[in-house]
Amino acid sequence: QIQSYAGETILRGDDFKKYVTGLREKSNIYKQRKAEVSDLKAEYGVLERTLEILRGREEALIENLSSAEAEKGISGFRETRDNLEQVAEEKANLDEMKGETLEDMSGLVHQLTMKISERKARLAPIIKELRPLRQDHQDLQME
Repeated sequence: QIQSYAGETILRGDDFKKYVTGLREKSNIYKQRKAEVSDLKAEYGVLERTLEILRGREEALIENLSSAEAEKGISGFRETRDNLEQVAEEKANLDEMKGETLEDMSGLVHQLTMKISERKARLAPIIKELRPLRQDHQDLQME
């Protein structure tokens, strides 16, 4: 029998106790996690059932609301209101996008204005020199 265990170490004394203690700790952790998973599965089932109940109530309320609208002569009010809310939300999103685009364009205009001013300032002395030369050239052509 001892020869069949050749190559494997046999734990004795304190080493064996440590090994068994480690196994017990792992077993306890496994049991805790398994209980947590079981609790979560049960909670999921409860939540699924709650969702199903709420959807059923929503359908019943929508039907009641539709019949009340029909009695009052304002059929389709809820749908119209929902559509208006959706359109308003989409408009708000578009307005936000327009605002961002406008800010970008404003920044671009500012940059272009700065470049134009910079170039004007750079060209001003050259233009100043050119004016008398043009005048001289014009005078020479007239003669």
